[in-house]
Amino acid sequence: MLFDAVIFDLDGTLIDSLDDIMAAGNHAMRTVGRPEHPREAGKRLAGQGLPFFVEHALGPEHQDLFEPAIAAHRAYYAEHCGELSRPFDGVDAVLGAASRAGLRLNVLSNKPHFATLKDIESFFAGFDFEHVIGHREGYPPKPDPTSAHEIREELGLPADRIAYVGDTAADMLTGQAAGFHTLGVTWGFRDRDELLAHGAREIVDSMDALKAALLRAT
Repeated sequence: MLFDAVIFDLDGTLIDSLDDIMAAGNHAMRTVGRPEHPREAGKRLAGQGLPFFVEHALGPEHQDLFEPAIAAHRAYYAEHCGELSRPFDGVDAVLGAASRAGLRLNVLSNKPHFATLKDIESFFAGFDFEHVIGHREGYPPKPDPTSAHEIREELGLPADRIAYVGDTAADMLTGQAAGFHTLGVTWGFRDRDELLAHGAREIVDSMDALKAALLRAT
């Protein structure tokens, strides 16, 4: 096979979590007296980490509310994360085929680390992920490649033997900076044009196409 390992993004790539993200975000906005945002707005607010979400949901004139808003978001998400999320149709088939073929499975997300672990345990407990990493305190979020390099070093693989699968510019920039083969998926938060503009080497529109891209021979 072309790859020995794959690193997946989580939100918008493996799971449809937009309703969960917006429930927590709008709870935070209500808590600090700011207007709620419609569901579709989450597609531009999500994917670059919680501080980005809260900062941009508040708007430039209300950054004085940042600390109480992010605290409200974290408290809500700690209690409710995953309640409104579900795996995308066909994800289990992709993970199963990749695992059977010997691909080493990993996750790197900008979702808070505790929530990333919780979602993987809730939705994909039957699969053996070697590394599951969310955004951790003291580590920069994607597109900074620090955590991507950490996974590569732990895997002990050359970067060009790793595929990075994600749905946002942050994912493509992360994979590109780490030297991975970047695979953009179009069923998540961003569109094809954004993925191509930020370093996607391939774009896939379906789970079958993703499976074929991951399992193709050298």
